[in-house]
Amino acid sequence: MRDDNKIVHSLWIGKSLTQLELLTLISFTTNGHLFYLWTYNEIETPLPSGVVVRDANEILHSSKIFKYKYSNQYGHGKGSYAGFSDLFRYALLYKFGGWWVDMDVTCLKPLDFQEPYVFRSHHELKIVGNMLKCPPFSKLMQKCFEETFFLLDEYNKDWNKPIEILNRNIIQLELETYVRSFSNQDQWRFIKKLLKEPFDVPSFYYAIHWVNEEWRRHKINKTTVLKNSFYLEILKKYNLTYTILEGWNSSMYKFKLTNFYTSMLLLKKPKAFFKSLKYILHYLSNKNRKIGI
Repeated sequence: MRDDNKIVHSLWIGKSLTQLELLTLISFTTNGHLFYLWTYNEIETPLPSGVVVRDANEILHSSKIFKYKYSNQYGHGKGSYAGFSDLFRYALLYKFGGWWVDMDVTCLKPLDFQEPYVFRSHHELKIVGNMLKCPPFSKLMQKCFEETFFLLDEYNKDWNKPIEILNRNIIQLELETYVRSFSNQDQWRFIKKLLKEPFDVPSFYYAIHWVNEEWRRHKINKTTVLKNSFYLEILKKYNLTYTILEGWNSSMYKFKLTNFYTSMLLLKKPKAFFKSLKYILHYLSNKNRKIGI
């Protein structure tokens, strides 16, 4: 593995990790990466070998931490550290370079790319920052950090603002040739399939992004699983503990994965509901066009 691919960085704010975060750690270390977990707290959860705990104050002092006070245009995000995490990753990658991954990313094969930059493509936003590779002291990360620092705080309601900053600077610096498609689309309907049924991983997938904010919104327990699901199989692969749901508990879990349940949540946030409805209609229109309806 190339030296600039060896180390993977991420941030965790809190004292304990769930199975999904442990899956992130163990999947990357098993695939040959050294994982630097930056944190402001002492982690009480036992960590896999190959994980190095680093003091996040080296990057940004704890006094800079903020979490969103309000929900965003998608109806989630209230109480999330996502905005601070974006700011943190830009500062970290400017100082150290290497790979950044969010703590809801499962590694499927080593991220051994030859390019100095790697940007993950997105079906709507073009580029997202939940998996990101940069060299140290890059102009890109400097500009992203400076703009995010001045434009983002706990009152931000635009979930996409830090990602739009990233996109804009990638375009301005003419780095678009480094955009790659190497994982799933960030769509809850896809993640729901992984939680319900088996899945044959496409050969071009290097990782799976589990879209943690939707788990949080739908109150999905990360330790409980359904029989025959892909999520169960990957927890088993890495010897992580789980509870298989049966009977009423299984039915309630499946109900949370229905479009009806999501609609119930969205109806509490009218703007988010109509935004999601627009995407659903667009998706159905494209699907019908492909099959000749």
